[in-house]
Order: sequence, then structure tokens, then C-alpha cells
Amino acid sequence: MPALLQGKIAIVTGSTRGIGRAIAVAFAAEGANVMVHGTNEQRAAQVAREIEAAGAAAAVCLGDVADKTFAARLVNCAIERFGGVDIFVSNAGMSGFQPFLSMTSEMWQRFLDVHLSGAFYCGQAAAQRMVAQGRGGRILNMSSVASAFALYGFTAYSTVKAALVSLTRVQAVELAEHRITANALVPGPVKNEMMDELWGPEKLAERCKTIPQNRLASPEDVARAAVFFASPAAEYITGQSCVIDGGASAAGLYAHEVFKHFSGTQ
Repeated sequence: MPALLQGKIAIVTGSTRGIGRAIAVAFAAEGANVMVHGTNEQRAAQVAREIEAAGAAAAVCLGDVADKTFAARLVNCAIERFGGVDIFVSNAGMSGFQPFLSMTSEMWQRFLDVHLSGAFYCGQAAAQRMVAQGRGGRILNMSSVASAFALYGFTAYSTVKAALVSLTRVQAVELAEHRITANALVPGPVKNEMMDELWGPEKLAERCKTIPQNRLASPEDVARAAVFFASPAAEYITGQSCVIDGGASAAGLYAHEVFKHFSGTQ
């Protein structure tokens, strides 16, 4: 069976760890050459080695997606190394939670810059190249179930993740004539370094009880969905949001956060 992404060229922002790393490696396993992005040189080099071990080519471009001048450099790196870009995944992000009443303007702005402006700047540069190439393309934006559910301390995070869903819809409509699809991946809680640092093992074990499959998503769960939406099988799917949460939103179980708050167990 031929690889799903054979010969494709992918850019995955924030691909030095967690979900982004899993997507980059999964793309490579399906035949895509991958531009690794991050801000840590050592981690980026390690992911590049994993991609090469999977039989694909890798290149690294380091920088801050919030810097609007970086977007052109990122896409140019892919052009210089691989000759173009077919798949763009906006995954770069940051963590940090503050209540609405005490949210600092600095944190608010940084979330907007990294999650939303970064997706716009880099996504626009990638799409412009896809249009110029004339062979279509795929855009994937990393949202979150927090885009649809109000969770405590998620003022900035929920806002930018909801905005990414709206950006995805606009991209889908405007880019359809160029055979470029745009979809959002919407994970629930994912077991990764960031979640471990934020919550710790005890709280994460408690969170699993709110998920019908009784476990957090793995980065690879999200990566498999990314491969599908980047593949020819999804060429007629665009402007959609794919929820990857083990059934928690279907059961309405994110309301458990409100219950814990008012019961004094949070």
C-alpha cells in the first residue's frame, strides 16, 4: 500500500515536542518531507533525526511565529530545501492560565501573538506559495475543545482557540477555488510534557474520569487525524473541526470542571 503523503512537503510549526513532534514524525512515516520548526535547536535536531530515521528528509527552521517577518523565512526555508510546500500545520503555541479578573495585558497579548497572529502570518505565507504552485494544498490549524467550553483560567487560551476555528472557516471558503483545504484539529486533554507540568499526575488521573474512554489522548491520536486530513482521502473535507477527545464533549463531561469548582474539589 503506497504511503499516503509520498513526496509531499510539510511545514509543522511547534514541532519539537508534543503534538507537533508526533505530527511531523507521522507525516514522515507516510512519505512526506518535513520542515521542523521550534525555538530550541537541540530538540529540533532530535526531531529531524527521527524524521530521517522514518525514511524522509528533514530540515529545521528556528524562530518566533509571532514575528510577522518570520513567516516568509519559514516558507522560504521549505522552498530552498524541498522546492515548495503542500501541507501547512499551525501548531505552535504556549501555555499559561490566569483568571479573567486578574489576566495581565502582557499574557493576553502574547497568546494573541503566538496562537492567532502566528497562525495567520505563517498560514498566509504558506497559502500564497500553494496558490503560486497551482497544485492545491492542505492547511491544518490546532484548536482545542477549550474553543467551545468555558474552563476556569482559560480566558486567553479559549479565546484564541475559538478564533482559530473561525480563521479556518474563512481559509476554507477563500482557498477552495485553489484546491486548498483548511481544517481545524480540536483535541481534548493530551498527555504530553506541557500537561504534566501544568497539572501533575494526580490531577491528570482525575481528568481521565471525565472521558468515556478513560484516558487522555496521546499526541499520536492527534497525529493520526492530521495524516488523514492532509491525505488525498480528505480532499473534499474543508472548513471543518475534528474533535479528538475520547467522547468527553459528546457526553457533556467538561461541565465536571464547574462541578469541581463549586464543590470545592478543584
